[in-house]
Amino acid sequence: MNNILWSLWTGSTMLIYIGCLRTTQSRRHTTLTTNKSLLTSLQQQFTHNKYTIITLLYKNFHCNQFSIYMFTHMNLTRAMTRSTLNIVSSS
Repeated sequence: MNNILWSLWTGSTMLIYIGCLRTTQSRRHTTLTTNKSLLTSLQQQFTHNKYTIITLLYKNFHCNQFSIYMFTHMNLTRAMTRSTLNIVSSS
């Protein structure tokens, strides 16, 4: 399920998105934590759009991975959010 599970506003107006990304046996990249090229591509995309702050990946036994994205821009559009999730989940 590639969707946003939770969002939170912090005191410094950072928006945190946590998306649960399920990977399957048929995908080329079965673990995003070891896929450095995908992380680099994701960070370059955010840098290009002036949205990048931090990208962290965590493992969880309920899902294969949790991805946490932190942005400083308050008015992050839904289109950008969808684009982000598509970039992360692409193989």
